[in-house]
Amino acid sequence: MRNMLPPVSTTLGLTMAVFASDPCTAAQPTLKTLVSFNGSDGSQPLGGLIGDGNGNLYGTTSQGGAQGVGTVFEIAKTFSGYASAPTILYNFDTTHGANPMAGLTIDANGNLFGTTFFGGFNQKGTVFELAKTPQGYASALNIIANAGYYSAANRRPRSSSMPMAISLARHPKAGRAITAWCSS
Repeated sequence: MRNMLPPVSTTLGLTMAVFASDPCTAAQPTLKTLVSFNGSDGSQPLGGLIGDGNGNLYGTTSQGGAQGVGTVFEIAKTFSGYASAPTILYNFDTTHGANPMAGLTIDANGNLFGTTFFGGFNQKGTVFELAKTPQGYASALNIIANAGYYSAANRRPRSSSMPMAISLARHPKAGRAITAWCSS
């Protein structure tokens, strides 16, 4: 039985893409492009990906989308692999946060949590929740915290408040790839 962490997003030159690699099956892992972003569905996916129990992948883009300040997206698991285009779950709008630069954290109910670098009440970033509903995901974010202008929280959030389960390693030819643990 082999255990792998989910794919990681990366920036290669001007191409924004999500790659998957299975280092357990070959001496030299190969990367497969799952999704290429076009700007309207987001760009610059800087954070890692997380997966749910059904194999769906979730992440953020730091730019692009409807307002140009980032998105929360899903790459759905399909019978033959993964969807070739992301589903946009939320377009950031500055009021509720902008430019997420980290991945997400998911709870047992499927709610997604993350941080933004800009936006919110003081334009210093937010900590947000995107709630899972029986119909999918809510159309609005729950803002858990705004970074205060003169408070101890004056630093812009750059990563999720909870530890991420993705470990990154440099791939010799193609930017970043995941580190996986293989066992038989």
